[in-house]
Amino acid sequence: MSLSRGLLRDEPSGPARRTLGLDDIQAWEAEGGACRGVEAPHALTHADQIKAVTDQYTAAEIVPKLGWSRAMAEALSAAREGLLHINDAGQVRRKRHRAPATAPGRPVRAERVRLLRQAGFLRAETDRHGQTRLWPTADGHRALALALLNPEALHTDDRAAQQARHQAARRARHLSSDERKARARTLPPLPRGQEEQRRRAAWWEKVKLWDRQDAERRREHERRMRIAAQEEEQRAQAQQAERQRLAKERAEKEEAAWARRTVDTGWRVQRLGRLRREYIIDGHWQVTHRGTRYDVSRERGALWVIAGDNTRLGTVPADTDGAPGLRHLKLLLDASADHQHPGRPCVHRRRTGTAGHR
Repeated sequence: MSLSRGLLRDEPSGPARRTLGLDDIQAWEAEGGACRGVEAPHALTHADQIKAVTDQYTAAEIVPKLGWSRAMAEALSAAREGLLHINDAGQVRRKRHRAPATAPGRPVRAERVRLLRQAGFLRAETDRHGQTRLWPTADGHRALALALLNPEALHTDDRAAQQARHQAARRARHLSSDERKARARTLPPLPRGQEEQRRRAAWWEKVKLWDRQDAERRREHERRMRIAAQEEEQRAQAQQAERQRLAKERAEKEEAAWARRTVDTGWRVQRLGRLRREYIIDGHWQVTHRGTRYDVSRERGALWVIAGDNTRLGTVPADTDGAPGLRHLKLLLDASADHQHPGRPCVHRRRTGTAGHR
C-alpha cells in the first residue's frame, strides 16, 4: 500500500478522512517514513500510532460481538452521508448524492433500520425544511469505524447475522429458550458505549426503585403487623374486661340472691334441736341431723331431701322464706333414721340409680 495512491488525503476540500488503520502505519513505515524522518501524513504522531493499533485490536474484539451484517454497515455508512430519509408514510428511503427533495429514493429494509435504532446506533432528526433524516449517533460512528477496520467479522446477510446472534445467546445458560430467541432478534449496544451506559444507568435506577419499593413494602408490612398486634391486644383486653364484668355481675347476682334468702349472715344457719340447716346456694341447702349430712335441692318446684348414697328420702314443704321447713325436715329425718314411715302425705320414698331421677 502506498501513500501516493491517495489513501490519506491532506486537501481540506477532498472527501472525508478515512480512519487510520494498522495497515496504513505499516505501509508508511515500509516506505521508509519512520526511518528517514519523513513526517507522517496528517501529523501522524506517536499517540496516533498507538491509537491506530489500539483500534485495530478493539475492532477484532468488538465487531464480532455486534452481530452486524454487511447491509447494516452499509446502511450506517449511508446515514453518515445523510442519505437515509423517512418519508411521510414512515418508510426509510436511501437517496443518491445531491438528489432532489422530491426524489423517492430506494427503500431500505425497515427491520434493519429498527434494529440499528433500538441498539442506539441511529437517531432521527428533522431539519427546518421538514425532512426527517437518520444520522449515526456517537456509538454509531464508533461502531462503523471499528467495522471498517475489521470487515471480515461482518456477516454476509441479515439472516446469517441473526443465526450468529442466536448461537451467541445459546451460550448464556441463565436464559430460557424464549429469552435467547428474543435476544437474537435484537442487536446488542456498543460495548462500553453511551447506549450501554444509559441502559446500565436505567437498570441501576430500576434496582434502586425496587429497593425503595421493597423497603416501603417492609415498612407497610411492619405497620400492619403493629396495627394487628394492637388490635389483638385491644381484643384481649376487651375480652378480659368482659369476663371480669360477667364475673362481677354473677357475684352481684349471687350476693343479691343470698341477701333475699337471709336477713343477715346469722340466718344462713338455723337450728331446731339436733337438726342444723345451712344455706349453700340458691335452691340448695345442707342439713345435718344426728351426725348425718343430707342435701336439700329444689328440683321441678319441689324440695327433695337426698341422703349421702343418693337416695331420695322425700319432699318437704317450704317456709315462708322459701327454705325447707325445719319442723318438717326433723319429722322426715327422724322417721328415716328410725326406719319408720308415719304415712304423712309429705313423705315419699324413692330410690334412684346413677341414671338420675324423673
